Amino acid sequence: SVYKITFAPGLLTVPASLSGGVIVTGPRAGSKTDELTIPEGMIPQITGLETKVTHVESLPPFAPMSLSGGGAFEKWREAIETEDTVILRLEDGAPAAVRAGDMIYLAGWPDPSLWRRLLIQLAQEQDLPNMDLPQDIRIRDTQTHRFWFNYGPKAITWNDIMLPAAGVHWEPL
Repeated sequence: SVYKITFAPGLLTVPASLSGGVIVTGPRAGSKTDELTIPEGMIPQITGLETKVTHVESLPPFAPMSLSGGGAFEKWREAIETEDTVILRLEDGAPAAVRAGDMIYLAGWPDPSLWRRLLIQLAQEQDLPNMDLPQDIRIRDTQTHRFWFNYGPKAITWNDIMLPAAGVHWEPL
């Protein structure tokens, strides 16, 4: 991969060719074969992981499962048994995310604060710059320019750049 980090949550089949940089998968990743049947043996079927989903549960909106250190799972959680390195735990101590080399499996659907926590942690690990942008602002870089897009209904000023509602700004790199 040309990317230092790839997020692929819910990727039903995880090909062995998905490599290069840190790969973040889960939940439900590796839960189907190429023919979309349930694979025999251990799920998730992700090359290099020694983790097994023992059961799953859907979470009602009023019952997120908090993780130690901040953030929570919402909507979906998988109980796992693992031989891999546990990198995140639920408050009750159960594994929430595991890592084997550059492959990470997240055993639940993260709320926005957990996504942010994980993204910041991995960006720092990979020496990637990180900008904490307002909700409606997106940035795209080309070889020669940076484009700032405001997808929101209101004007936003950020970093001395005034973006009108649904506006765009560009500058040379």
